[in-house]
Amino acid sequence: MIVSDGKHIWHYDPELQQATVDVFDPKGTSPLMFLTSNTQRLGKNFTVKEVSGPLCNEQADACFEMTPRSQDDMFQWIRIGFSKDTLLGLEFLDQLGQHGWISFSKMKVNKPMSDSLFHFDPPKGTDVVRRS
Repeated sequence: MIVSDGKHIWHYDPELQQATVDVFDPKGTSPLMFLTSNTQRLGKNFTVKEVSGPLCNEQADACFEMTPRSQDDMFQWIRIGFSKDTLLGLEFLDQLGQHGWISFSKMKVNKPMSDSLFHFDPPKGTDVVRRS
């Protein structure tokens, strides 16, 4: 689970009972940035190309692969899949060779949301790692 309040980003893994907290950097390369950034900024930091085949998700109509222009980026590539203009998910490969997938379902666009959805309190027994 990834939760951000605009100041911090929490990455919570219930299986590991671990939460990692980073200071939110709007210029950073967290997967969250790809959902909140504009296309001009993405084009500046990444080479973007449309790819075909089942790279993102078998259900995707369109898939775009972003390769960082900087060698220092935390990702080797990121793929974003869409179906009929609806975001299906993000797939990524980081510099440590770890593969991840963030999927989206039951999306509601431009609907009012409670501020409590952007606050995270780790469950008791969770190891919290603060990286910033």
